[in-house]
Amino acid sequence: MLKPILLPFYEMIEDARQRLGDSAPKIADEVIERAFPGTMMNAEMEGCDRMLRVGIIEAIKDYLRKPPACERQRHFAEISEDFGRIAEKLKSDSYFVPGLNGEGEYVLIKDLVAKPILLDAARKFMRQKGLECISEAQILDELYEAVRASE
Repeated sequence: MLKPILLPFYEMIEDARQRLGDSAPKIADEVIERAFPGTMMNAEMEGCDRMLRVGIIEAIKDYLRKPPACERQRHFAEISEDFGRIAEKLKSDSYFVPGLNGEGEYVLIKDLVAKPILLDAARKFMRQKGLECISEAQILDELYEAVRASE
């Protein structure tokens, strides 16, 4: 549930989203100083403006990934029944599609279904992230075994 005090922030996100698409960094760059002028000024003075930007980008990503329940139902209603049963199993309503320029955006499942080339890019990106996590977990397993063997 969105906090009422942040309603103007989410309205700014929606406004920027109409012009910029679903690129969280682009949206953040457009709205951050308007949405949080005092916070941004203090963050710059204290040297943590980059950290603030990263946090705001993450908040925008969360917002873009999970639209309200009524909007989620509307999106899923637009997907063919043949694919809807599969799509409903997914944990998110949109997935990251990397762009050629190193940037990318979150794309709604209904739009991924409509554009298989984007769906392919999203699934490959998700698989790559999963493999990176498995690889890191295997190294942690190796470290754990080495630590246990030394006891």
